[in-house]
Amino acid sequence: MRRPLFSPTVARVALAVLLFGGAYFAVRPWTDCAFALPSASDLPGICAFGTSIPGFVTPLWPNLLAAAIYVVAGLAIALVGRVELTMPRRS
Repeated sequence: MRRPLFSPTVARVALAVLLFGGAYFAVRPWTDCAFALPSASDLPGICAFGTSIPGFVTPLWPNLLAAAIYVVAGLAIALVGRVELTMPRRS
């Protein structure tokens, strides 16, 4: 039997780090928008939904949703002791 290249712990930590990195890059356009504003009075409307700015056409709420999904998946991978990627056998 062949020995695995990585231990399950190392693979789990690497996958969690990749997911948290994906969350960072998914939310980065929203944070760039948020820090560019002089005041936070209409932050959700401007950055998340793209209102109140004439040239701003792209709403960034999907980026926030993707980042939240990446964070939840990263926490699930990091906190669960074992991740099974096998299909159960049919009887």
